[in-house]
Amino acid sequence: MRIAIVGAFGIGSTGDEAGLTVLKDALKDYAELIVFMRNPTAEYAEHYNCKLWSKLEHHTREAARGRIFCGMNVGDNPVNIENIISIFKTCDLVMLGPGDFINEDCKGFLRGALPEMVVMAWLAEMAGTPFMIYAASARLLKEQYSKYQLQWLLNKAATITFRGRISVDLLEESGIKGVNKIKVLLDPVECFMINDRQTPVPGKLFLSVRSLAYKGKNTEIKYRHLIRNVIDKYEGEILSIPMFISDDGYPDDITEMYEINNNIKTINEHNKMWPEETMYYISSCSRGLTTRLHAAVMCYTLGIPFVSIAYEPKVIGFCESVGAKYFNIDSDPDTVFNALMAAEPIPVRHSSMNGYITAIKGVIDEYC
Repeated sequence: MRIAIVGAFGIGSTGDEAGLTVLKDALKDYAELIVFMRNPTAEYAEHYNCKLWSKLEHHTREAARGRIFCGMNVGDNPVNIENIISIFKTCDLVMLGPGDFINEDCKGFLRGALPEMVVMAWLAEMAGTPFMIYAASARLLKEQYSKYQLQWLLNKAATITFRGRISVDLLEESGIKGVNKIKVLLDPVECFMINDRQTPVPGKLFLSVRSLAYKGKNTEIKYRHLIRNVIDKYEGEILSIPMFISDDGYPDDITEMYEINNNIKTINEHNKMWPEETMYYISSCSRGLTTRLHAAVMCYTLGIPFVSIAYEPKVIGFCESVGAKYFNIDSDPDTVFNALMAAEPIPVRHSSMNGYITAIKGVIDEYC
């Protein structure tokens, strides 16, 4: 079997890379993967032992300014779109995801994550290849244009898996029909494990931050105020571990940590880190204050007590599903700090990796 997988790969996002790793390991004796990403590299192909191809993104944000997807602007060479269709024709399935791509972060026609997935699904249809949505999450949609796109995507998908019930509820609230087709599975990163881990250092705090500039200046100021006040109370060692390291100047976890407190030690050995490296560093800590979703997931799977700052519904959904404490941006810093210090490890609820493999293969076998 040959499967094409389309996602936010190769851009320095630990969560997306960990989700790809789980899928690769689950299907290693079952299917050949072709990974579609923004900037394919030989190093990436070697690490994941897979074939790579460019998707519709421009190579940098600067190159994308004022333009729609590659190959679709006046004067563009359409050869990459033709090549994508040709590759899809050789595949048994196209998987869209994993990721939080059902959102309205990028306004405009044929710009942003959701429209890109819609166009890739359309190309799969032209190639005569079924597509599925894999391990997605969603936010409340307000724009009719977004709703039209998502409704088409859900109507056409062979099958749909989400990584949390809260996303399904938000789609219902958005007026999307057919959500009963959606299968809710675990976040695949819950099945991401490493053999090489460190012994946790007592009192060492893992700190995960992220830029909230996309939510507006007021939210950004409140968030930074909250994190500063919580870590100012912490008396032990603090280690900031970036879960997103940008390759094109977009505000990433390293620059955000510098804005919050440039005296905190931040791991930055590479331009990007593989998810195995990120989790290895996290394993050295005995407590976690997390913002990014997969920082919380990795704390959970490692048995590290943590609390989360819920900047999007996907964080609320995960925390509620495992019984972890979470707080919003407006929370009182003393309350967050006290909860952090009182947090206990949470018993891991997921079935084995074999259970996840069985579930995802069952979904694929039904349609291929």
